[in-house]
Order: sequence, then C-alpha cells, then structure tokens
Amino acid sequence: QISWILGLGLALGLFFLNRQNALLAGLSLSLCLIKPHLLYLTYLSFLFYLPTGRRFKFIIGFMSGTAALAGLAELIAPGIWNQWVAAFEKPPVYFKTPTIGSLIQNLFGSQHGWLVYTPAVMTLIIFGLFRSKSIFIKILKDPVGITALSLATAPYGWIFDQVLLLPLVFRLTSRKDLFLPLSVIFLNIQGFSPWMPAQHDYWWYPIALFALSILEINSKIDDTNKVSRQ
Repeated sequence: QISWILGLGLALGLFFLNRQNALLAGLSLSLCLIKPHLLYLTYLSFLFYLPTGRRFKFIIGFMSGTAALAGLAELIAPGIWNQWVAAFEKPPVYFKTPTIGSLIQNLFGSQHGWLVYTPAVMTLIIFGLFRSKSIFIKILKDPVGITALSLATAPYGWIFDQVLLLPLVFRLTSRKDLFLPLSVIFLNIQGFSPWMPAQHDYWWYPIALFALSILEINSKIDDTNKVSRQ
C-alpha cells in the first residue's frame, strides 16, 4: 500500500516543524493528502503548534504542495480527478476498518453510511467548544499525539495506515519512567492476541496510544509545576 508515503510526509513535516520552517513543513505534510481524511486533526495541530506569524507560510507551503501533486497526477493520468470525484461520491464506508466510525456503523447496520463520520464531527465540535482549556490546547499543539486520535476517529482507514503511529510509539517508549514504555509494549503484545483475528478489531490501538499521550502530557505538566514551586 502507500502508507509509507504518508509516513514520509508526516516525518518530514515534523522534521521541519521542529526547526520552525513552516513553509517546508506545510509542503511536506501535503504528501499526506493522498489519504486526506486520515490526518484531519494533524493538519490543525501543525497550525496550532506554529507561532501565529508563521502559520500563513505553512498554509502557503501546504497549498503549493497540494497544487503541485494534483497537477502531477493529472499530467501522469489525464482525467484522474474526475475519477476521484466520482469515487469520493461513494466512499468505501461499508468496509469494516479499524476506526470508531466503522465500529459504530457495524453495530447499527451498513445501510447507515453517515455514521462513520460522526466520531470526526463530534471530535471537531468538542475541540471547538473546549479549545481554550489548557489540556485541549496542549493536545492541539501535539501533532504526534493527536495523530492517534485522528486515525481512530477518521471515517475509515486500514490497519497499515497505523504505521503513522510509530512517532508516538517511539516517543512514549523513550520515556525514562517505566509506566509508559511498559504500557506501549503491553499494547503491542496484545496485537498478537488470537481473539482479534480481523484488521477491524484493532480500532482500540490508536485510542489506547492517545490515552497514553494524554498521561504523558499530564506528567509533563506536573513536572513543570514541581519545578516552578521549587
């Protein structure tokens, strides 16, 4: 599949984001638009992470990369965007995939295709309502952690798209305290459980990693408060 391109785009985006190069961060992240629905929260997170003065450069880079990729695709395969629009009108919402939306749809019946979009819509509403809260600000400014939530609440996605969780896995396992690294190891061991034979059974994995990322954020807040009191 093409998940390695998504991983490349995210890795390059994070690389340039860390160096405050907003233009190249946006340009790199545009590679992820091959599957635009997967990282809908990550795009927002990049904007929140960057200082206000550099957000416009990020948008310019993102849009420039989008236009370049769209033009290249049309050049290689004329008429491909007409095919894409036709396909997008009937997305594969009836497939069982490791997302919360797919789980909800399977519970209520595949004829209710709109159900796969409800987790993403509710997530955006919640962040919109509580965007001024400290914990929500920190989550929005964490593109590595919020990627897990984005994958879990996306309308649909595949098990191999979870390769985008590797930056978060590496970050959590590099912590000095044992709880978070051991928790990640346990989650990955659970992935080999015989009672979860199908790929759509793994909708819980990104949710669990996202929960650990919140614990990591809270531990950093506690450490900062201790230092300030000292």
